[in-house]
Amino acid sequence: MIGWAISKPTVTGLRQAIADARAKRAELRRDDAELILATAHGTKGLEFDHVAVIGLDEGVFPSRRTLEEAEDPARALEEERRLAYVAWTRARRSLLLVFDPTAPSVFMREAFSVTELGLTPAP
Repeated sequence: MIGWAISKPTVTGLRQAIADARAKRAELRRDDAELILATAHGTKGLEFDHVAVIGLDEGVFPSRRTLEEAEDPARALEEERRLAYVAWTRARRSLLLVFDPTAPSVFMREAFSVTELGLTPAP
């Protein structure tokens, strides 16, 4: 708010900027928006024609911190696996899985062969 307030010479100007930002945000959150950004948690029960799941990298999804800080790491890994499944099954028509080819997530390595991932097998 302070950042906005500095650039607005009047309280009325600040109020208008806030109202404009709220209106823009509401417009972006329409059900028929062309692009919807969501977390895997937030997509449970929803479906979309096209889905891109990003961050399927080692240490990112599943989160290294989540696993390291878990009381039961094996259970935490299973919960993360279920969450990945939720994300992957939201797509009706197409699914794009984005990962670092030098460090794919354990979920990517479980679901796809080395050849499918475009990786070179270890000698």
